Amino acid sequence: MLTVPQRRAEEAVRALTGEPFSARPVSLTGLFVEELRAVVGEAARPTWETVLKADAAEPSSRPHQQLHIRTDKAWGRIEPRLRERLAEASGPLLLTDTAVLGRYDALDLLGRLAEEARQGGNPL
Repeated sequence: MLTVPQRRAEEAVRALTGEPFSARPVSLTGLFVEELRAVVGEAARPTWETVLKADAAEPSSRPHQQLHIRTDKAWGRIEPRLRERLAEASGPLLLTDTAVLGRYDALDLLGRLAEEARQGGNPL
């Protein structure tokens, strides 16, 4: 894991995606929002606006608990997509914008992907 100050994040990504590393960047926040929107869009309710309100609700509230169900579903779709990208043998996979992992209780996903990489998979 590499951490850099936010103001230097773009510079770090450029350095890691260029030679000699040729890493393939994936914004986890972008991927998460895409999948969460898809999950929410599959049903008439809740609306995206309701989801945004639930995100700001107290963690023990019913709206926040309902949000958690949907975020879990989104992460369940994201993991296979990341595994597919990780399996591609065209350079390391560089996960960016990763704060969403902590915010939505998905740090275990990072652990599983890292373990796969340590066990002989492609670099992460």
